Amino acid sequence: MEIKIDSNIPVPPIYRKGKWEDLVQEMKTGDSFIVNNDNEYRSVYNAAKKNGCRVCTRVINGVRRVWKIS
Repeated sequence: MEIKIDSNIPVPPIYRKGKWEDLVQEMKTGDSFIVNNDNEYRSVYNAAKKNGCRVCTRVINGVRRVWKIS
């Protein structure tokens, strides 16, 4: 078995943007949406933080809602 060795092939970055980062970038300050659980909220919070945004959450009538506040 012969293996061909390639040179000068750059290693691609590991980081890839997720659905929550896309959502946070699309949102305007004051926009909100519903999350289903704490794990989704943590993911949204981390995505917002990576993008220099802030979010807050409140539970209203048993439903957790997330707002983009900056």
